[in-house]
Amino acid sequence: MGRKERIEVALVQLRAKAPFDRAAALIERARGADLVILPELWRVGYLDFSAWEDESEPLHGETVAFLAAEARRIGAYVLGGSFIEAAGGRRYNTAPFLDPAGNLLGVYRKRNLLSYRSQEHALLTPGDAPLVVRTEIGTFGAAICYDLRFP
Repeated sequence: MGRKERIEVALVQLRAKAPFDRAAALIERARGADLVILPELWRVGYLDFSAWEDESEPLHGETVAFLAAEARRIGAYVLGGSFIEAAGGRRYNTAPFLDPAGNLLGVYRKRNLLSYRSQEHALLTPGDAPLVVRTEIGTFGAAICYDLRFP
């Protein structure tokens, strides 16, 4: 299948600690887009460091399951913002990338953790690899927040 000449991208803005039903309502409004992107740490909030341990979850936990169901429901690729992933006794700021069938195509773990006015560097483990996902609508990568300062 050939690549599209033009794609539609929808950005979903949620308040911190948004419940799944609110996220689903806003994702529904993005129906028709080829790619839907959610914000960093939309489920737990960026500055609520004390909640990160309790709110962390495995990669195939409730957040990715929700995002997979939403990708299937609206038939779009989803870059699911990020969530606190618990893996191997460590925690990561992880962004999942899903296809329209709800399959997890890859994840990006934030590589450059913020230390200024943040506890991120003390609570999380940096990722160690870029994300490159080749799809029928294009090739995509990801960066989370502070990563943008380190091309």
